[in-house]
Amino acid sequence: MKQPLTVSVGRRGERLGKFLPVDALRRAAVATGDIASVAVVVDAIDEVARAFYERYGFRGFAGNPMKLHLPMVTVRALPGLRLVG
Repeated sequence: MKQPLTVSVGRRGERLGKFLPVDALRRAAVATGDIASVAVVVDAIDEVARAFYERYGFRGFAGNPMKLHLPMVTVRALPGLRLVG
């Protein structure tokens, strides 16, 4: 499922964007209880977005650095990630 991580125009500047990846990763980790998955994959729209995802541990695929992945085993081990679903 491909969903963009964006903050609505009216809420920009409130620093809410930093919570979106954490929430998305938590939801992905919880979903592995019902659906087998190996990694979370994202498409960075530009270099700024790529750097943003890399700060969360995502790494680019060989040959396509704008498509990044984070192994599910890494997601589930993230400190402070509450896996209550």
